[in-house]
Amino acid sequence: MDARELWLLLGGNPGKLLELARSFEWSLECLVGFYREKLVEVVRGVRAAGLLECLRGVVEDPDALFHEATESMLRLERVLTRENLIAYKHWTAVGGQRVERDPEVGVGEYYAWQVPLYREVLRSMLGA
Repeated sequence: MDARELWLLLGGNPGKLLELARSFEWSLECLVGFYREKLVEVVRGVRAAGLLECLRGVVEDPDALFHEATESMLRLERVLTRENLIAYKHWTAVGGQRVERDPEVGVGEYYAWQVPLYREVLRSMLGA
């Protein structure tokens, strides 16, 4: 495991880094497996609601929630927000700086994945 791989999965989230160390003894495989199990029900609910294609779009670009603001996307946004998987970027970072767009870790202009790991697990589950 190297620093770049950690950055791409955890996005600098110190809470997830502590979780990886304390709960999973630095095993990325175990961490990914844990979140895969947690996200199964989310994907199941999204599929049942007919929102799977919307989710595929958001996995590729979280700003699809903004640019393709359909009723379906709004329903998906509520699900992803309720599950704390994605956030609307109306905040500024420490020091008053705006969080810049960074597609590599799932940060768009308007929306961002809470942790890049969520997006990557969903991407693999969807075969995207």
